[in-house]
Amino acid sequence: MPPDGSHSKLWAYLQLRKFALDKFNRRLSDRIIDAFDHACSSEDLEVAEGLFRVLELVLTRHGENDSADKRKNIAFVLEAADKLQLIREVKDIG
Repeated sequence: MPPDGSHSKLWAYLQLRKFALDKFNRRLSDRIIDAFDHACSSEDLEVAEGLFRVLELVLTRHGENDSADKRKNIAFVLEAADKLQLIREVKDIG
């Protein structure tokens, strides 16, 4: 709960800063998935396909043993592939 009076601006600033840092500290693959989801929502097939290729590249390149990205569950990649296929079908591309 925000404090009253003169501390409310400081509280708001700290909350905004925490939000910004949380967004900045996310994995690159998480940010790519966000952009991919946005492209899919817009039914922008060309951008979605490009972002999917970039996601595969990032996960392949950064998924090695010494990587900071130690994902065990990559089901989101399969979900992304399904979204991409659905857009292709809607656009009757195949």
